[in-house]
Amino acid sequence: MRLRTGAFVAVVGLLVLGGAAWADEAEEKAKAEAKPDEPDIQYVEGEAEDEEEPANPFGAKEAKKPGALPGTVVLSDGKKLSGDIRLTRDKKLRFYHREKKKLLLLTLAELERIECRVLEEHMEPEWRWRENANDEKVYTGKHYPMRKLETVLHLKTGKTLVGDCTALLYVGTDNGESRFVIHKRQKGEVGQTLKDLIYVKEVDLRPPTKDTAPEGEKKERK
Repeated sequence: MRLRTGAFVAVVGLLVLGGAAWADEAEEKAKAEAKPDEPDIQYVEGEAEDEEEPANPFGAKEAKKPGALPGTVVLSDGKKLSGDIRLTRDKKLRFYHREKKKLLLLTLAELERIECRVLEEHMEPEWRWRENANDEKVYTGKHYPMRKLETVLHLKTGKTLVGDCTALLYVGTDNGESRFVIHKRQKGEVGQTLKDLIYVKEVDLRPPTKDTAPEGEKKERK
């Protein structure tokens, strides 16, 4: 009787251990297979999020940020700013290629120019909910500017890509660093005009051309 009881206990023990091992194996397999979904492409409305890490106050000042390239940012109001242009540290330019319907990641070193073209712009009427009536909107008589843009990338290979992009650019000069946003959409404030809604029109990363003609020829041209 004791022998049968002992055998029965041993069998139960083996089943329990086997079940635990199988559970552990299943849990590990589930963890291995559980990969986070790739996030959808999100375009920033207004300013892109600044992901730059704060500078170390005790560290040595960098003369030039990593990945920065000399270039010029041209704004829609005609203003230009030249300096060392870079993206947020350790980030690439996220560009949605419309034709291929694919998200591309590029570095500034692969580009010659970034061109931003207006697809649509208009003054949008402002509406608000009528008081004590949640299902009815009324026109306030005011407007705000709206604009949609597309981004054209001119690669060093000679190819041109057309698509959508929202990116944060830094331009470093002797006076410090300025930030500019490449937009896909822009929305202004009530009372602003389309002219007030300034956007990046071009980012020129081509090296400056130098006139190597002799001084005598230069004077004759003048």
